[in-house]
Amino acid sequence: MTRRRDLARSAAVLLVSTAVFSAAPAFAIFNDVHSASLPVSTTSLAAPTGLTATASCSGTTPRVAMSWTASASTYATGYQIYRKIGVGAFLPLATVSGRTTTTYTDSPALLSTLYSYYVATTFYSWSANSSPASTTTPALCL
Repeated sequence: MTRRRDLARSAAVLLVSTAVFSAAPAFAIFNDVHSASLPVSTTSLAAPTGLTATASCSGTTPRVAMSWTASASTYATGYQIYRKIGVGAFLPLATVSGRTTTTYTDSPALLSTLYSYYVATTFYSWSANSSPASTTTPALCL
C-alpha cells in the first residue's frame, strides 16, 4: 500500500512539474536578465554631460571633434550622435558602442559651416540626451 502511495505521489509531482516547466518559456520573457533584474526606467538613464564640439582641419579636410563625459548609468550600452547643419533639423549621424566611449570625429565637414550636435546615452530603445554643442568650421584648410 505504501508503495502505491509513493508511486501516486511521484506521478502527481511529475504532472505538476511538467505543467510548470512547459509553461516556463512564457514566463521567461519576464525573467530576462536585462529587463527584470535591473532597476531601470527611462527616468533613471543618465545623459552624457559636458559635450564639446571643436572645429579644425586635418590637412585640407575640415572636421569637428566631439568629446563628452560618459553617462553615470553603468548599464548604458553606447551613444547615438545627432547633427544639425546650419538651421536644419537634428538627424542621426552615428552610433558608438560602449559606455566609456567619449569621443567622435565628424569628418569630412563643410568649410565655413555651423554644426550643432547632441549625444544620447542608449540602453535598448531608451535614450537620454546631452545639452547641445555648436561650432563653425574654418573658412579655409591648407
